[in-house]
Amino acid sequence: VVSKAPADWESWNNLGNARRGAGDAEGALNALRRAADLTPNSAPVRLNLATALEFAGKFAEAEKEYRRVAADFPAEAHPMRELFAMLKTQYRDDEALEAIEEAVRRAPTDIELILGLASHRLTRQRHAGAEEAYRRVLALDPKNTLAWLGIATVMDQTNRTHELEALAGEAEEANIEAAGLSFVRAFGHRRAKQRLLVGEV
Repeated sequence: VVSKAPADWESWNNLGNARRGAGDAEGALNALRRAADLTPNSAPVRLNLATALEFAGKFAEAEKEYRRVAADFPAEAHPMRELFAMLKTQYRDDEALEAIEEAVRRAPTDIELILGLASHRLTRQRHAGAEEAYRRVLALDPKNTLAWLGIATVMDQTNRTHELEALAGEAEEANIEAAGLSFVRAFGHRRAKQRLLVGEV
């Protein structure tokens, strides 16, 4: 198609994605660069180019393109989401945190993104920030099991053991799934058992 219609950016974009799917990294880049040249105002095409750069192992170029797309399309969360994922694989955790925080700022009701933010904060031992994000999820989805478990983890790691029983009661009132409720309760039971053993000693 592109040989007959060399200005058809959609076909160049499709060709690039197809080549990437076939494992042809350089071929994908050539096609997607052509598509992006033809339609520089298309966020999806530019994002496809950035992900193709990452796929090809051109990480510095990919990062620059993710950031350019984010700057050119300030309402789009996807470039920062993808940048977060790439930086995380490179163990650039502080920069990854900045990226996902910006992604959430752009998409404040995206539960998957907020959970990713909460989890990343938790791994960085930013407990207050992690709990804030998990509670933001619950404001959007009161039955979200991952958010309840995340809060329980925060309380467990910060030795707020006296709050775990109350948290389990709140989770039960929210009518979360049985398996999730059992896990939340388990945090409290484990801590209670530890206190009992210490008392026996």
